[in-house]
Amino acid sequence: ENIPRILPEGAEARIDVERWPQPPLMAFLQKEGAIASAEMARTFNCGRGLVIAADLNQYHEVIARLTEAGETVHIIGKIWPGERGCMVQGPRGLWSAREDWEVTHRA
Repeated sequence: ENIPRILPEGAEARIDVERWPQPPLMAFLQKEGAIASAEMARTFNCGRGLVIAADLNQYHEVIARLTEAGETVHIIGKIWPGERGCMVQGPRGLWSAREDWEVTHRA
């Protein structure tokens, strides 16, 4: 629910959870709480502590600076023209999902 807040009107983020490993704490919470993958995305932000949306012309520099600062960087999705919001999707088997899933949050 946080990503749509940083997007301008006419922009939709599309996030692919295959782009990073599920943090062990998130896997534990999901398993012990029997929480669906879509709910994990909505409630716990997929374990992502910080998301930076960078212009295509600047993202190489952003990645370089974050890496130099010792951060681990994952490119988790893209921004597309569309209704302001964020679609998060993942395949069956990832994050204990029994089927392909997706969830969309609108600002």
